[in-house]
Amino acid sequence: MDHHTVSTEEKAEAPVDQLLIEELLECKDYFLAGKKAYNFAYDNGPSDSTRIIACRNSWWALRYALDIDKCARDDTRAGACGDPGDACSYAFHVDKSPSNTTRESACKHPLQSYCYARDIDKGPRNDTRNGACKDTEWAFYYARDIDKCFNEATYTSIHKNPREIKIYFSHINL
Repeated sequence: MDHHTVSTEEKAEAPVDQLLIEELLECKDYFLAGKKAYNFAYDNGPSDSTRIIACRNSWWALRYALDIDKCARDDTRAGACGDPGDACSYAFHVDKSPSNTTRESACKHPLQSYCYARDIDKGPRNDTRNGACKDTEWAFYYARDIDKCFNEATYTSIHKNPREIKIYFSHINL
């Protein structure tokens, strides 16, 4: 476990509208169900039922952690990791530190890999570099802003784009 998690014993459960919960559990529109569960929890306090429903959508899992629980939990972190951008935001705003779970999700997208390395890890790592190198532009930014020196992985990625390689050599000291 990467971070302290709050157990259900540590926070009081809010009263639950069982009919609403059943309706939301059956709802196939996870964004809408997450929004309704979030709003119910915002008005009535957190509960396992509303959290489970909110965590089926990455955005609402992130919002639930930020606004309802006001702390990191394994279930909201896992829910937020359904989207690389939401995973990156969770690490930055909720965990306020890196974790393998959020980093793994962020590394599925070049921009989020770059942002994770810059804003959360605050330095280079092979996994974030490899994620950024899925796109020549983000590989360049990673080399310039994070590695700040030559790296075989970023060079190999950027080498695919002649325009980027010229810029690469003008910014990277060999």
